[in-house]
Amino acid sequence: MENGQWVLTEWQVENEKYSLKQLLIKALKSHPGGLSVQQLLDIVGGWKKTDAPAIMCTLQKFPYFEQISDSIWVYNPAVHSAYDSFMQRYLKTLTRYHQRWQNEKERWQRKVMSLDRQLKEACMAQKEAAAALALKVQEAHRNEHLLSQMAEKDLLLQLRKKEIFRYREHIDYLERKCNSILYQCRLWVKRAKQAAAENMHYKEALQRKQQDLEAMFTKLQQYKEKDRENKALLAELKDQHATKVAELQTQVLELRQKLGRQTENIHLTESRWQEEVRELNKELKKVLDERDDLQRSVKFLRQELKKIKDDYKNLKNSFNNPVVRIVVRILAFFNRSTQHSVAS
Repeated sequence: MENGQWVLTEWQVENEKYSLKQLLIKALKSHPGGLSVQQLLDIVGGWKKTDAPAIMCTLQKFPYFEQISDSIWVYNPAVHSAYDSFMQRYLKTLTRYHQRWQNEKERWQRKVMSLDRQLKEACMAQKEAAAALALKVQEAHRNEHLLSQMAEKDLLLQLRKKEIFRYREHIDYLERKCNSILYQCRLWVKRAKQAAAENMHYKEALQRKQQDLEAMFTKLQQYKEKDRENKALLAELKDQHATKVAELQTQVLELRQKLGRQTENIHLTESRWQEEVRELNKELKKVLDERDDLQRSVKFLRQELKKIKDDYKNLKNSFNNPVVRIVVRILAFFNRSTQHSVAS
């Protein structure tokens, strides 16, 4: 104050300057039973312009706003204090990690600067090594040139050696070819000698064949004489054969006539037998019908016999009863007495 003393005063702050979170806390504190989103919108909307999605997002964002039913939200100050303490610890931890990261960043920056210096030194050393390498490359080119000249000389020597080897191979081939031609000539001489020997053998065989032909010619003359004799005999046999054929033809005609007569007799006999077979079939059918009747009669008689046997068995069982036996004996006694009386 003007006299130098301090006093407690209130400052009036406009509601629009508060955040939506603080306005929601203020509204829920004034209503401990809880408010719905629409009620919060009506209350907070009078203090600050907002909408329902923004209110819902804020309520779901902070854990000290609790939903006790489907649409009622309340403010939990204990959770709020725990949340604030947790956020303070989290911010302290985050600050500590940020400071550590800053220290690591500075350390790596110093390391990068050291590496840059080492890189510059290495570049200088590389330039010096490149100059030395260039000198070495020049020496290597000179050595390669000398080696190429030596290689050309070695190549010429190798080509010369190959040419000499090729000449030797060609000479060996010509020698083998000469030996082959000599062997063929010797083989042809041998075959010529064999052919001359075969010609002599063929001449001797020809002379023997001519002698055989003369002998065969004489035999042929003899065979011609025999052939003329055989032809005369064959003509005589043909005449005899013609007469025999005529006789046989007459016999065949007679046999055909006999066969025709026998065939007619056979047809008549066959028709007579077919008629007998038809009559026998009729009789057989009649006999079969009678047999079926007899079988039915026999079956009926067997059934009757079975029934009689069953009745006899029942009577026999009934006769086994003592009472029935006594009755039968009494009846038999009375029958005998009546017969005696009739007889007297």
